[in-house]
Amino acid sequence: MNRNTRQNDQEYKDKRKVAHKLFRQKTKRVLFKLKLEQMEIAYNNNEAKKFNQEVNGIRKGFKPQT
Repeated sequence: MNRNTRQNDQEYKDKRKVAHKLFRQKTKRVLFKLKLEQMEIAYNNNEAKKFNQEVNGIRKGFKPQT
């Protein structure tokens, strides 16, 4: 970005938005894979309570307290 024009500023913001979105998606995928690995370990170790809590957490999703 050589000059601080409206067009250059808008292009910069658009590129930042796309990059941020891609980073969030990648992070989400990595965390989901880790969660699945933890579930597999719990299942293989016969930890039924922990396994079912993980399954229900994924199935029901995140609900903030109000």
